[in-house]
Amino acid sequence: MKKYNLTLLFSLTLTLTFAQLAKEITNLFEERANRPGGIVSVFKDGKIEYQKSFGLANLDYDIPITSKTVFDVGSIAKQFTATCVFLLEQQGKLSIDDPIQKHLPEMPVFQGEEVTIRHLLNHTSGLRDYVEITAYAGVPFENIFTEEMGLDIMARQKERSFPPGQQFMYNNGGYLLLAIIVRRVSGESIGTFAQKHIFEPLGMNSTFILENPNRIVKNSATGYAPLTDSTYEKRHFIILP
Repeated sequence: MKKYNLTLLFSLTLTLTFAQLAKEITNLFEERANRPGGIVSVFKDGKIEYQKSFGLANLDYDIPITSKTVFDVGSIAKQFTATCVFLLEQQGKLSIDDPIQKHLPEMPVFQGEEVTIRHLLNHTSGLRDYVEITAYAGVPFENIFTEEMGLDIMARQKERSFPPGQQFMYNNGGYLLLAIIVRRVSGESIGTFAQKHIFEPLGMNSTFILENPNRIVKNSATGYAPLTDSTYEKRHFIILP
């Protein structure tokens, strides 16, 4: 009987805790009713225990976010870029310890120091980020940005920030280089490769790498950046093959 009471008490505690959590989530996002928002989900044992949508997917037409809204996930896509690289390694087409010049002969070598694919994956290459370089040059980084533009900027840098492997520095340029390596090694764009080897096998039917800025994406959310507490402007960044 004591064991039964203990189990019941534990179950009630979990229920109360989860109810309190759901209330806190609602309170946190309630103010986003007429603003850009998102979806909050809680998974347990592979099942959705809680899911609720908050805010708008499009401010022009007051379109609410739903469970079918498609989002631009930004740098979360880096995990898929890394997966593509590891899949190519499994296929014997590259090694993550390859020097990047094996696949990107355009890239400079600084002081004889070898930068490997592993360094790009771990953000420890020491290379300067093309996003920062364009900012220093006073070039706006907005809307469409091609692989060729990014590679040209990365290849023309004259110094590195630190010797490879000695520090961690988050680097978008490193992952742009990885996407180009995937293209050159596989003979397919990273979008095509990921679709074929990751998204389709896993049944991720609403997930893809957007390589055509003119592609119609049903149920897509518009990206926004705040101008003031109550006003926003549209933002959409895309790297083209």
